[in-house]
Amino acid sequence: MEGDDRERLLATMPLHAITSTYGEAGLRDRFAFEIASWAEADRRRMQRALDLAARLHADDRRDREPYVNHLLRVAIRIISYYGVHDAEVICAALLHDAVEDHAADLAAGGGGADLAAGGGGAELTGGRADQQAALAVLAAEFGPRVAELVGVVTNPPYARDRDEDEQYREHVADGLRDNPWARVIKASDFTDNGVGLIHTTGPRLHRLAGKYAPLVPVLADLIARPDTPLDAAVKEHIMAQLDRAAERFAAVRGDAARGRSLGMPELPEVETARRLIADLALGRRITGVDDADTFVCRPHSPGELRAALTGRTLTAAHRRGKTMWCETSGLDDSDLGPILGIHLGMSGRIVVTAPDGWVAEGGDPPGRDAEPRKAEWDRFTLEFADGGRLALFDKRRLGRIVLNPDLDRLGPDAAEVTTAEFRALITTGTIAVKARLLDQSKIAGVGNLLADEALWQAKVPPATPVSRLQRKDADRLYRAVRSVLASAAAKGGAHTGDVIAARRPGASCPRCGAEMVHGTVGGRSTWWCSREQAAWSPAPADSASRQPAARRKGIF
Repeated sequence: MEGDDRERLLATMPLHAITSTYGEAGLRDRFAFEIASWAEADRRRMQRALDLAARLHADDRRDREPYVNHLLRVAIRIISYYGVHDAEVICAALLHDAVEDHAADLAAGGGGADLAAGGGGAELTGGRADQQAALAVLAAEFGPRVAELVGVVTNPPYARDRDEDEQYREHVADGLRDNPWARVIKASDFTDNGVGLIHTTGPRLHRLAGKYAPLVPVLADLIARPDTPLDAAVKEHIMAQLDRAAERFAAVRGDAARGRSLGMPELPEVETARRLIADLALGRRITGVDDADTFVCRPHSPGELRAALTGRTLTAAHRRGKTMWCETSGLDDSDLGPILGIHLGMSGRIVVTAPDGWVAEGGDPPGRDAEPRKAEWDRFTLEFADGGRLALFDKRRLGRIVLNPDLDRLGPDAAEVTTAEFRALITTGTIAVKARLLDQSKIAGVGNLLADEALWQAKVPPATPVSRLQRKDADRLYRAVRSVLASAAAKGGAHTGDVIAARRPGASCPRCGAEMVHGTVGGRSTWWCSREQAAWSPAPADSASRQPAARRKGIF
């Protein structure tokens, strides 16, 4: 393959596909492509960091690959998928394990030129003094900010009388709390480690899953914070990766067999929240509004929602797909109030407190999150004159509250669309059928779990181009969508579907017993039956390293 053709191909390939096909050379070429347009001084600086990292880790292996592959993927992911254009962050990403793994070697080298040429002492993991000396070397060679970022993500020597994994998690939580850019590096590192589990076997696989699984909610909370310097779309992409990592950890640890699922609230869960508002929150006068969370309430400034809603009542609660909105009363008989738009995000739920203190919840099932509830996870609150309240409880901070949302960008509700409408919407174009089901501008309300369940029930391969669906296929899929929606609503959510517990490695199809297979369709983690959904199924792929799909227009 010619150089230009290979470069274009590498630019479109998932990182782990590059690794398996072209190895370290391919990752180096992809890295060079990503930084080709950067300032020359920045390129030289990043290349020095890569050379030093490669020299320090020359004899290190990460399962079946050179350790430098991991460092390259962490750096490339930050540039290409997170949209970061900051040479110091990339240098720190390339060197993020240098001090932890080779502090004595780095400190003894005394400088970048000597180290890059192969100088330095024995390759040892140093104690605290060696780590400080190594960071001083990095500061002198690459600047104090690079050294600071590496220092934040470097695990200190562990106390021998305490569990190492527990100390690791404490260090991550404490270190990243005050350094937003270090969170970006750790998110990419953690993603690569989560994906790397698929290349690990034996007892080490279970140990790593136990080590990393408790860190998922910690990282999710840190990434969702407003000072994390990433776009909202990138944050949502990382949250989806964390969910997939959590599913993988749960499968390894045996949790998936008990039917646990970490997907976002889908239409049935959102409908429970809407009903809760309709049953318990309408007609209660609003006397106070907590809208201080500027990320959840963007683009509104603090106090704007309070000024718009205080003194009014909620008069009706509606839903289309996974989006809710409430009508509000006027302040007198002559006008109507603004529309209050509510989106639960990936793990939000509505909590309504009655005047007597009785609490009811709707949305993401509370049992899916075992951590004790914290008051700061109430991201938006309405206080009522009778002493009760309505809150958006959203641990991950990916829900949204907005006034007067644009509802025209949503397609018809999946629970209400007619057979003819569904057939027309589902069969137009050449996109994969699962991707079409997930397109909220076409049909609103079907999420990842419901899509897998409906396609499995209808025996439709998820990657089938919609143009190849016959009328009987589309009608059978329509009936399956309506069936899974009704079943999920009756049983308590999308996670109760018949095939959901089989969305894990080693599982069998609940209907025919064939092996369940995993891949990526429309940028989303997908499971299907290897026998009944075989035709047009995609090759199993690494979803965690794939370029995010183009963000569809939404009302929030």
